[in-house]
Amino acid sequence: MLRRTGVKYLTILFFIFIGLTPLNAQDAFLNIFEKATVHVDTMRYEYGNRTFQGDNYVFFRFDNNNEDVEIRLFPKSGEPLGHLELRYSEDFDVVDDPAWIDKSHYRAKVRFKDLYAARNISLIWHVKEDETDPGINVEMRFFPYAKPVLGDYNDNIELFRGEERAVNIETQHSRNFKLIEEWEATDLFEYKLLRSGGKLQLVFRALEKGETSMELPLKTIMPFVDGENRLSNEGPVVKIDVTVKPDRLFFLNPDRETLFMERRAKGKEEVQFEHHSGLKIGATYRVEDRQEQSGRLMAEITPKTILDNEKILCDVTTYAFHRKTDGYLYLKRNGNTEFMTNFNIVNKPQIDEIELLRRGAARTKNLNARPGEEIELRITGTGLSLSSFSFHPCEFERDTSRAGDRIVFYHVKIPLDIDRQKVSVFMNDDITQYELNISEFERPAPLDFVNIDYGEGLRSITDKKFDKAIFYSESIRDVTLNFDVDAIDDENQLYGKQYLEVEVRIVNSKNELVDIQTIDDIVICPGKSSPRYEFYNLDECGNTSLSLNEYLLRKTYNVDDFSQVVVTVKHRENKYNDPVSKRKATIFAERSSALDLQVSFPAGLLVKSFSESGVGNLTGISLSVLAQLSFYDDKRIGQKKPFKIGAGFIAFNTFNFSSDPDIDRDIGLVILGSFEPIRTGRSFSFPIYSGFGYKLNSDDFFFIFGPGIQVRF
Repeated sequence: MLRRTGVKYLTILFFIFIGLTPLNAQDAFLNIFEKATVHVDTMRYEYGNRTFQGDNYVFFRFDNNNEDVEIRLFPKSGEPLGHLELRYSEDFDVVDDPAWIDKSHYRAKVRFKDLYAARNISLIWHVKEDETDPGINVEMRFFPYAKPVLGDYNDNIELFRGEERAVNIETQHSRNFKLIEEWEATDLFEYKLLRSGGKLQLVFRALEKGETSMELPLKTIMPFVDGENRLSNEGPVVKIDVTVKPDRLFFLNPDRETLFMERRAKGKEEVQFEHHSGLKIGATYRVEDRQEQSGRLMAEITPKTILDNEKILCDVTTYAFHRKTDGYLYLKRNGNTEFMTNFNIVNKPQIDEIELLRRGAARTKNLNARPGEEIELRITGTGLSLSSFSFHPCEFERDTSRAGDRIVFYHVKIPLDIDRQKVSVFMNDDITQYELNISEFERPAPLDFVNIDYGEGLRSITDKKFDKAIFYSESIRDVTLNFDVDAIDDENQLYGKQYLEVEVRIVNSKNELVDIQTIDDIVICPGKSSPRYEFYNLDECGNTSLSLNEYLLRKTYNVDDFSQVVVTVKHRENKYNDPVSKRKATIFAERSSALDLQVSFPAGLLVKSFSESGVGNLTGISLSVLAQLSFYDDKRIGQKKPFKIGAGFIAFNTFNFSSDPDIDRDIGLVILGSFEPIRTGRSFSFPIYSGFGYKLNSDDFFFIFGPGIQVRF
């Protein structure tokens, strides 16, 4: 199969070389793959569902600018190719590399970075037969499009002739519409189409009075497939019902919607108004909130000079607060109302305090935030209701349900891959003195990244096996800790550097502490799989493996029977504000038997020689030296069973100094079993012996039974 595929590649390359197109090879991609499907959300598209400029494309509709797309490739051979690789591109990130699935197709997944900005998107697949084959690249062309849909606008707008009004147009794809940044005119309206704060905004003013409709056909930047299955740039029509009220006053449109006052004091600013021949240079116009007499003084306007852009520059002195929604403002001179206008007069925006709130914690003035974290900011000050804040490169959204002139709230999400230590707070596009301090997470991670090996291979210290003591019958050559750095961080949860402390205790079978060592300078950094790996300072990070015998005075391979090696791993408490984790592993040096050298002084032993008749003779105080094998009780840790078996020498009547020639003094080789009815653990005990042996002087075998005094060394 691979050989046939390789011949096919060479055939395609040959025709390309001589400048001809072979039959059925006009699309090299379809010469290798029978079909390819693209899955976007719940929709499925097939490669070649449309042609564009003579080439095959997969047309697909997207709603998310950073859409995740799953691709499935079905080779014509029905078998896996020798090698398939997706080439790197700036247009997308590879989420899942190509994988052979269900013995029928390849599956891969990519995430596009910016579909609005991308042009001529292609996936380049590199295919080759084996490692010696240079292979070929085949192109899979994409044509993403966004369906231009507008939200309904049902309100009737009332305004005066010449009054300028801005309306936000609700749409999911505001970036896909062509803007109209200079004034254009119809018989009834002048209009512009702008983008403000990421939203599409229609700015217009009426030229004639009466009831009418403002209709504007929109055009898209990126073509889309319309209802008749044709490519089109003709978007929907914006339609707004307008009532233009008659009035003898001319409406002066300012170039700014909002003017600021200094905390309950008057303020003075320069504002451009539309030029009107009736405006007197140098005259001062009183601005009141009522057209009739006895209106409240809101501001004073003094025209200064006529500008080249058919505007007139004025000094505006503000005296009282006003909102455009409260009604219009009227310009009066010598008691007569001559013009009308409208703008906001609010406190000059100023931040007094910013507090940070994260889930499960209290508000704090400490503006430390961490990558991937979602926080809420409470901004306190003045003039905030009409102010906009930004926290780039973070994602942020204003909480419109809790907004006032003195307090506003913002939900901010810190990017997981943020590459800066400070995020400046901008107010009305001007930088402020406030900053979010971006610091890496340093919180105790679950200790499942700590693995321990005492001779049976690596196992996580959080394994349920360590919930109780481990009995290991082999020699504990070493106890090592291995830290799986790739198990600390993932895309859903970040923990950062781990500051650990390890305590190792050696306890003998009598529960006496033999050795204790504490290692309190362990720093483990997350591995390359962490989204924040390249941003961690790795200078203080230690090795990912630790041998405990390097720190112990009493090595694990020298411990006595049923000694305990107790390893405790925990986070250093002085490094964290959160509760720390702690895990312990207890390993017993288990043994089934023990060999002791014992000296005893049997007395009153009954010795029956094989060559003698009768029941035998009682001996005096003798001396025995035995190598004795004892056995541990399975039900009691470290406790021996009451019986032993041993072999050695016994000197009969050693301490009988009588000159009586009938005294039997001899040395025997003996195999003895002993039983200790009283097990006090003392150096002296009184066992009962039973066994047989061989007398060296008498050259005779014998049986032996009786008590003795035993000394332990």
